[in-house]
Amino acid sequence: MIYIDKGVNITDVFGRVIGTLLWDPKAAVDLTKSPSIYSYNNLLMADSCEFELNLASVGFTKNRWARFLTQYIDKEELETWLQSINNQRRGVINLLRSTGDTKITPSLFHPDKMGHRWGVCFLGTSFQITPEPRLTLYSRTARIPTTASMELTLISLLAKEIKKRYHINKHIRFTWFCAGIHVTAYDAMPYLIYRKQMQQFLRSELPLARFVNRQYEKAQRLPATPEAIPYGRQRRIIRRVQEMEAGEFLPECQVSKLSLWSGRK
Repeated sequence: MIYIDKGVNITDVFGRVIGTLLWDPKAAVDLTKSPSIYSYNNLLMADSCEFELNLASVGFTKNRWARFLTQYIDKEELETWLQSINNQRRGVINLLRSTGDTKITPSLFHPDKMGHRWGVCFLGTSFQITPEPRLTLYSRTARIPTTASMELTLISLLAKEIKKRYHINKHIRFTWFCAGIHVTAYDAMPYLIYRKQMQQFLRSELPLARFVNRQYEKAQRLPATPEAIPYGRQRRIIRRVQEMEAGEFLPECQVSKLSLWSGRK
C-alpha cells in the first residue's frame, strides 16, 4: 500500500510512487510476481493538479495521448460534464465515467474476445466544489510509469479547463483512489534508460531488477518481430529499448502542451 496525504502536486506524487516502487519496494509492494510488482489499496493526495512530465520519457507520443482519449473519453459527454459544474450545488460530487472502449485482445489464445478481461482500468473522475475544489481519480488498476501517466495527464488538463471556465483562482486539489498499482519489467526499461539509471538498477538486488534484467537481455539479442516476441505491447517496448540504446529518442511531448480535445470521438 502507498499512502501520500501531502503531495505538492501530481508531479510530486508520480515521482514518489515510482521512486518507492522501484527503489524502496519493501515500503509498498504487496505482491511480487514475474515480471511485475504490485501495490494494493493506494490512496494518494496532492495540493494541486499540476503535472510536469515529458511523456517521451515513459515511451509515449502525442498520438498515444489521442488514442487514450479515443478509448476512454467521449467528447460530448465530457462537454456535458464540464457544463454541469456550473450548476453544481454544495456537497455534490460530480462523476465523469470513462467509456473503456479499448478494443484490445487480452490473450493470444482467445483472439475472439475483445476488451479488458477483468474490467476497465480507469473507472472515472469526479469533481467537487466544496469544501475545496478537488478532482478525484478512480482506478481499478494502473501501470506505473506508463499508462497511469495518461490518466494523470487527463486530470491535470481537466483542472486547467475547469479553472479557466469558472475563474477558479486557487489550486484544485487532487485525490487518487487506486485499487492496484503495478510496475512491469517491460514498462520500467524505457523509464530507466531515459534517466540513465538502467545499469545502477540492474546492479541492485531488488526483485524487479531481476525481472528487468531478463527482459533487457532479451532486448539485446532478439529482433523485435512477431516470431521472436509474440505479444504486441512487449514487442513495441523491446523495439523502443533498442532504439533508445542506439540514441534514437522520441520527440518531446510535454503534458502542459497537450489538448484535452484530442482523439476521434
